[in-house]
Amino acid sequence: MFALTVPKVIARSAATLLIVGAALGAGLFGVLMLRAESLGASQFLVAGVIVLFAVSGVVGIFLWRCSPAAIFWAIIAFFVQIPAFEIGGFKYEYFTGLAAYVLHGPEGISFTFRAGASASMDLGGGPSDFVFGVNILALAVVFALAMLARPNNSPELAPEV
Repeated sequence: MFALTVPKVIARSAATLLIVGAALGAGLFGVLMLRAESLGASQFLVAGVIVLFAVSGVVGIFLWRCSPAAIFWAIIAFFVQIPAFEIGGFKYEYFTGLAAYVLHGPEGISFTFRAGASASMDLGGGPSDFVFGVNILALAVVFALAMLARPNNSPELAPEV
């Protein structure tokens, strides 16, 4: 088994997206949870989303510190940010920091750039059109982390003390 390394500039850029997006997402969903009038199933879902953002933030912190294990978890954290879709009333979207979506739907192909954080999963609603999108920024980060990671034989990404 080998530890993965990646140049610091890539690691710190990805870490910034995770940390800033996680702080925004957890903060916004925290306010949403506090403003709810009663404790219900929706608050438990919101709490789960807050945990998801918190985990992304922790991964970002460890990635900033250049922890080799954090590279693996950062790849997973960005991988779940790649798809966005809506099919028959089911909708999924999640991103931290920035998202650059290429979407294909009934109106054709469109490009959307978003900043901040979003977590959306809707199981309800009526029939809807099929929309599928790819967050090309998250895809690029996954590609960069995966392609630049290599056996830990280089001091380029030595953890800071």
